[in-house]
Amino acid sequence: TARFNMREGQHIRYSGVTLKMSAFLLGRWFSAPARADTIYKFGGRCLERWGTEVNSSRYPPLDRPLRRLSEKAHSEALRYSKEEEASLQKNVTRYFGPRGKKRVYTSIEDLHRAFRSGSADPVTVAEGAMEAAVRLNRVVNAVEELLPRKEVLAMAEASKARFEAGQPLSMLDGVTFMVKNDINVKGIRTMAGRRTDSQVGWTVHPAEEHDRVVARLLSQGAILIGVGTQSELGLSATGFNEWKKGPLNPHNPKCFTGGSSSGIAVAVAMGLVPFAIGTDANGCNRSPAALTGVVGMAPTYGRVPLDGPLAEIFTNVHLGPITANAEDAAHVMAAIAENEGEESLYDSLYKKEFNQTGVPRMHLRAFTHPPKTTVTVGIYRAWVDSCSKSVIKAFYGTVEKMPGWKFKYFTMPQMAGQQKTQIFSLAAEYGKLLRNGSLSSYERSSQMSIALARHISKSQRKSEAVAAVRGWAMGKWEALFRTVDFVAVPTVYETAPIIPEDYFNHRPFDPNLEEKLLRSTWVTNLLGYPSISVPMGVDDEGMPIGLQIIGRHWEDDRLMKVASDFQARTEATRAKPEIFKHELL
Repeated sequence: TARFNMREGQHIRYSGVTLKMSAFLLGRWFSAPARADTIYKFGGRCLERWGTEVNSSRYPPLDRPLRRLSEKAHSEALRYSKEEEASLQKNVTRYFGPRGKKRVYTSIEDLHRAFRSGSADPVTVAEGAMEAAVRLNRVVNAVEELLPRKEVLAMAEASKARFEAGQPLSMLDGVTFMVKNDINVKGIRTMAGRRTDSQVGWTVHPAEEHDRVVARLLSQGAILIGVGTQSELGLSATGFNEWKKGPLNPHNPKCFTGGSSSGIAVAVAMGLVPFAIGTDANGCNRSPAALTGVVGMAPTYGRVPLDGPLAEIFTNVHLGPITANAEDAAHVMAAIAENEGEESLYDSLYKKEFNQTGVPRMHLRAFTHPPKTTVTVGIYRAWVDSCSKSVIKAFYGTVEKMPGWKFKYFTMPQMAGQQKTQIFSLAAEYGKLLRNGSLSSYERSSQMSIALARHISKSQRKSEAVAAVRGWAMGKWEALFRTVDFVAVPTVYETAPIIPEDYFNHRPFDPNLEEKLLRSTWVTNLLGYPSISVPMGVDDEGMPIGLQIIGRHWEDDRLMKVASDFQARTEATRAKPEIFKHELL
């Protein structure tokens, strides 16, 4: 049987002259044998053998992790959604977080209360956020581009007028936010971390329209102030962008942020905005949230619409929020996952596959009618114990003491093999998206990644193996989720690593580090489960630690509620950056 090492592979780290030569040669036609050898050493041949072994009628191959909800649950979701809509038409105000308690970060609910009472207004808050963004970004390099001040203040003035008239549009009215720079914002170039002279991938021209999720948030009165820096094309879990020399972790600028949604995570962590929107293809929202001390979510696959070629090509990208608090994620999800009157690619796929009326409707039933039952949380000790000592200590010191949680300790075969499968799946899809064009204007590490991705994307055997393993793995995890409500594991194996000096010259090609940063987050992207990272204290150096909670398909409301309960229990252990910070109120 094909085997993989649980911890990590032993791959060559390319930097300096070796990186320069390898980046130049690996993309050339005559380097096909070298590409094949690199992929073989990473586990490509092993994956093909494993795919043949697990392909069976019991576990049929699975191309996309889109899962069916029962007819009863699908109907209930529609009913809950309509009940909430009717309630919000009467009064948009609803509070889910603790009242009267000072929290580390200003929440969406804090802002709404302040705007309602008149103790603060959207104009003052937006002006302060814009000024702080300019000042703090000189060091941390987290903001790619701010919207014109005049445009932001126009949105804020309109929101202020609505509050003065007692007619806010939603809980998000007047609330500042940012988005990752791989999401279209009208008038801004969707660079996705690239240089302006890049030759492949997304257009470098200013976007003509907002992404539909951005448009939804604006229609609810939220105030977009800018877009965040990210690792180039989302290719590095470190979050580091060679061209921007960052972003840098606001808790310690010598450390990585995690990625690839690094800039927006830093913006939330510094307190510039209470929420931001990013794409998560391999822990991209959850990893930086954990390493910067905030909340990051990847909703159920298909829950939030994704536009354009990303939705058509990628089977593992989730669009979701990074927020200051768990309840903030609930308010944002209620806005961005609403799908009445609009059909997405996921709706079409869901109808075709399951003969139901589109993906299940989003609701927040777990918040509006909190369940009083005990939840069963699955823990795989070997998974947890592969983390650093400080992370292990934080996990067992908090999770196993949570009231209302009972635990089931489980094992799961081929964990590292499943992670490798997710990496190969993502690489193949990147190869399809970036199949044409010169690589010369990219970071050298990105050149190597794209060259390998193009090679992988041409292998039908690997594509079939990925589908076979995904189907097999889905069967294993579905069996587990029949016995547990959630699975808990540290989001990242250690607190934010120190950035090596050579990153500030040319980002190295370092598969070992990338794999370790993704050791816990791949389940959601391979299999479509919703997951959320919530703060779980700090280490002895004051660096944040994150807990990842994985839930069942389409139970996003329950997932966010259990994260909210966990945050309420551990709020006193949270940390905000000491120097690089801003207070919204």
